[in-house]
Amino acid sequence: MDIVGLSNLDYTLMALYMLFLLGMGLYYRGFASESMENYFLGGRKMKGWMNGTSYAVTCMNADVAPA
Repeated sequence: MDIVGLSNLDYTLMALYMLFLLGMGLYYRGFASESMENYFLGGRKMKGWMNGTSYAVTCMNADVAPA
């Protein structure tokens, strides 16, 4: 069985992905630090169907008791 290693392209893509995630986290950190509403409620910008879908999928977890 041959062992396949990672190429330079693989390492470059992983580094770019990590930098992207870090940048996104820093951006939203600034957004969330503006107010308590932004921190806890995301600025009230989510649609109702998004909240409902998130809640439904969370309740499918075995650890969560339905409300």
